[in-house]
Amino acid sequence: MKTKLISILASTVAVASLLLSGTSYAAGSAAFSLSPASGTEDINSTFAVGIYENGTSVNVVTANLSYDTSKLQLVSVDISASAFASDAGSTSTSISRYVPAGGTVSGPAEVAVVNFKAIAGSGTANVTVGTSGSHIASGGADQWNGAPTSGTYTLNTPVVTPPPATGGGSTTGTGSTTKTTTTTTSSKTTTPVVAGASTTQPAVTDTTAAITSSKTVKTTPVVIANAANVNGTSKGTTLWLLSLVLALVIASGTLYELRSRRAARIKKAAEAKKTLNKRPVKKTTAARVAKPKKVLA
Repeated sequence: MKTKLISILASTVAVASLLLSGTSYAAGSAAFSLSPASGTEDINSTFAVGIYENGTSVNVVTANLSYDTSKLQLVSVDISASAFASDAGSTSTSISRYVPAGGTVSGPAEVAVVNFKAIAGSGTANVTVGTSGSHIASGGADQWNGAPTSGTYTLNTPVVTPPPATGGGSTTGTGSTTKTTTTTTSSKTTTPVVAGASTTQPAVTDTTAAITSSKTVKTTPVVIANAANVNGTSKGTTLWLLSLVLALVIASGTLYELRSRRAARIKKAAEAKKTLNKRPVKKTTAARVAKPKKVLA
């Protein structure tokens, strides 16, 4: 038990000495890497970037990070699958881990996974691991080659396509519109009205919940058929009424013309009769003979 405790203390002292020492180590061949090293991320989306080292018999690692804070937000650091079980004073941008009790790790090995959120919708954002102060050490000797490694991520704003409009004189079968809302619990019952329809339309209940819920409003074929019949009946009635009015106008004009002609004939006949009555009556030959003649004395 005492031997194990001494081993742990010795390992801790070695880690502390390495992290706090200002000694410059000779450049080695070990390097850091990022996975994935590139990608396209939508604005407000969260994506993970894994940090790896490829040293040999490594027992201490410090991976310092830098990134564009105007385009990326560091959400969390996940060390649940790290090959280095113990923490050596990590911060959000400096991940320091070690293997306790004299253990070592040979790469490639995962150091940590960093979760970022895209807060810009265009351009590119760089994430760099292995900035100044980083280490990949084995037994107090730094194997890191001193070269930082960067990943480049393209930021995107997705185009939102509005759903196709429904209704508006459609004559197809059953249609529905579904939308998701988050609101307080409420219930509202409405009755859709179709202009000119003679049938009573079914009530539609709109219910939303305190957590995200769906609302589906369905339009039955009966309503659409009624609307179509109403439109057809309305047009047919209008044409029939126009035809009837036109026929009445023509009939009235014809009757007026006949009455005018009849009145003219009656007037003409009356005038002819009146003219005939005013003519003088000529005396007949017999009347002239009957008149006595004067006798000369």
